[in-house]
Amino acid sequence: MLPAPNAFEAAKLMSTIQELIEAQAARTPDATAVRFQDQTLSYAELDSRANKLAHFLKGRGAGPETRVAICLHRSIEMVVGVLGTLKSGAAYVPLDPAWPAERLAFMLEDASASMLLTQDAVADELPAIYLPVTCLDTEWDQIEGEPAGPCEGGADGESLAYVIYTSGSTGTPKGVLVAQKNLVSSTQARFSYYAEPVASFLLLSSFSFDSSMAGIFWTLCQGGTITLPAEGMIEDPSQLAGLVREARVSHLLCVPSLYTFLLGAAAPGDLASLRAVIVAGEAVPLDTVHT
Repeated sequence: MLPAPNAFEAAKLMSTIQELIEAQAARTPDATAVRFQDQTLSYAELDSRANKLAHFLKGRGAGPETRVAICLHRSIEMVVGVLGTLKSGAAYVPLDPAWPAERLAFMLEDASASMLLTQDAVADELPAIYLPVTCLDTEWDQIEGEPAGPCEGGADGESLAYVIYTSGSTGTPKGVLVAQKNLVSSTQARFSYYAEPVASFLLLSSFSFDSSMAGIFWTLCQGGTITLPAEGMIEDPSQLAGLVREARVSHLLCVPSLYTFLLGAAAPGDLASLRAVIVAGEAVPLDTVHT
């Protein structure tokens, strides 16, 4: 019997990121895929929930080249929403609930979103929109009855995977279109460049920033755990250091200033599990590098 292919080899054979994650779920169904506070999802549970959501979305018109907006706080539902959308064949448009209502309204229209996934508390704060809205936390009963098996979404390597917006700091935010083949290629490049696979990735950035894509897909394609900090924890480096220790975080990505604060706040042994720290977005002080 031939051994199961590793993530790097599998990436050469598959054209979509959801195929890679599905293959990983089949290899390690009982491993923890997502952790948020006291909640966890195994790979089998994540795959099943995402399949149900995919069938739900497909039944409402989702498919290749359609766009599903996702506006959620950091949560288990956030990861289910992303993977379920991709499995339906559609592309997702990540939106940060903290953004001003005018910015959210502009992006929903500019992206030509056909539907919106959100949470009940977020929905109350959203601008007036004229497209179907599903709250994943309070309306899951509508989705629970959908099939748990694979959804034939119809996407391939040329299909759109997601639309992500620039900050708009120099003008109007612009949507960047990323195809499945590009997402698979960038994920494969991380398999090749980083010697150690991701055991636990601490997702610090908003999933509306492009850096989050590295953490989410790099981790799920290698059988690691996406660890999500609670809202507000990033402002308390000592709590963050404790989460690194508790969750045995192996990889994280953040701005250099946050990592400097984390180094200063950590107790002895808090950061012993770290194997790779990626810093970006600012100049890196030499002292931080040498530490």
